[in-house]
Amino acid sequence: VAVGIDEDGRKEVIGYTRSRRESGTAWRRLLSQLVERGLDYERLDLVISDDSSAIALAVDDVFGDAVQQLCWAHRMARLADAVDQDDRAECVKDLRAVYLAQNTHQALKAYAHWRSRWAGKYRSFAAELEKDLGKLLAFFSCPGSHWQYVRTNNPIERLMADIRTRTFGWAGFQNKDSCYRLLYGLFWQTNNDWKEQPKLDFTH
Repeated sequence: VAVGIDEDGRKEVIGYTRSRRESGTAWRRLLSQLVERGLDYERLDLVISDDSSAIALAVDDVFGDAVQQLCWAHRMARLADAVDQDDRAECVKDLRAVYLAQNTHQALKAYAHWRSRWAGKYRSFAAELEKDLGKLLAFFSCPGSHWQYVRTNNPIERLMADIRTRTFGWAGFQNKDSCYRLLYGLFWQTNNDWKEQPKLDFTH
């Protein structure tokens, strides 16, 4: 599922596709459909996604040099799973200081502190963090009032929860079309609700 928000603060489900599993092929298909329908990817300010490498590669392939922001909520959850319980509170606190910094310079200082303290013990996680750091700090290029909203993909998670409730909560569908009709109705209602509730912080 892809959700967009424009310069007037209007949020909208702009596309979706069905796939047996999440994959680079499925994401490239969805993103390519958006382009074919008129999305000008050269005008995108930011593309936000979870930690899926499949999405990141698809964005590179289809949207070219579009700036990507990886979700901090997903990265912090992975950190909590990766470290020993005795280290968890301190390690999470040190990494949280990176995305709560006041600017990129402070964020890089906080990251250097985290790396000096924890990278030696948790080499695998630290290597991934180093590789993805640019995509984790991309949100600093946005206005400060947007940071809390765009540094995670939480804005789409409630919609995804609604989808899971509606689809997995049913005993089954007669066919694919019946499932698509339910999803279309959900997205249609969601877009109508969002139309009446623009995010005013984004009107810049």
